[in-house]
Amino acid sequence: MFNKLICFFVVSVLSLSFAFAQEDGALPDEMSQHRQLSRVDPDYPKEAEARNLSGWVLVGYDIDRVGRTSSVIALSSSDKIFEYNAISAVRRYTFSPAIRSGEPVEVRGQTVRINFKLAKR
Repeated sequence: MFNKLICFFVVSVLSLSFAFAQEDGALPDEMSQHRQLSRVDPDYPKEAEARNLSGWVLVGYDIDRVGRTSSVIALSSSDKIFEYNAISAVRRYTFSPAIRSGEPVEVRGQTVRINFKLAKR
């Protein structure tokens, strides 16, 4: 009895999946990923360069329906001196937007780590 119940459940779920498939075979909620089109390197902070400092910033951001970054914030950093330049760089990134059911959608909660390292002299 239990095996028949599991089999019925699996067949029912598979039937529902096929019932919601579109003509092209894609499920209605299928989503394509965003793709980065441009990345801007941050300027090295003058004060950090003068003090021979290296560091990093973890930046959080969203991608809007047009492919621009929004809600850009520093989540953490090795030194606050790097945060402004890292945020400024990420604000200038561009993406092709994610697509769901043929429409561009916002993608939230993205992160990138920006590293600042001086070239050896």
